[in-house]
Amino acid sequence: MDVPIKRTHWFFAEMDRFYGLAQNNLNPHINNNEYNLETFKKYDLKTELELIKELLVKSKSPMVFTHNDFRSANIMVLEDNNNNNDLSDGQVVLCDFEYSSYGFRGHDFGYIISEWGRSMSDFAKPYTFPDDSVLLSLIDIYIKESVRILGKQYSDDKINSREQLLKEMKIFTLSGCLFMTVFMLTNDENAADSFELNKKVMMEICEVAYKGYWHIKDQLMEQHFFDNL
Repeated sequence: MDVPIKRTHWFFAEMDRFYGLAQNNLNPHINNNEYNLETFKKYDLKTELELIKELLVKSKSPMVFTHNDFRSANIMVLEDNNNNNDLSDGQVVLCDFEYSSYGFRGHDFGYIISEWGRSMSDFAKPYTFPDDSVLLSLIDIYIKESVRILGKQYSDDKINSREQLLKEMKIFTLSGCLFMTVFMLTNDENAADSFELNKKVMMEICEVAYKGYWHIKDQLMEQHFFDNL
């Protein structure tokens, strides 16, 4: 897709900007037992931000036009006009493109995998990362459709191989979780555009998000994923 907007990577600058804002919320409260920010006490957030930057560079994920909020709430499957309940060849419509831009291809993979097999009510629960066999099934569909649109040369390029896409899925699922953690930390309950949640509830959500990041990272470490990058 060729979209007439600037082609620059936004992720690093936004992550640093959000981190700077997040310090105003995190630092005064990290030792407040009322908020129970145990994961933030145990693991330095800045260290993880720098790690994610390194991983994204190592991913070699190409720049494409990305949705940047590629979640189930923004994906619609059109109704089956034949009333046979067969969605295997159904059309999909995406909505809410206000965050769209050029950026790493892996961003959209990360967003959809981060909620794979669970609903919004499950986000406080430990997340079990999908098996490679599940991810590869999705990757095969993605490659097949890309070849249909772009031709066989797409699959001939190593940057579009199953192995490359699998690596991107894992790295960007992790980066998406950390990005969401930092983004939620920027919320100021007194700002006009803030979420309508009090400080204690918002900090609890941030703790759940950061804990979820580490839960996924631990699973990838058990796979020795980072050893092979």
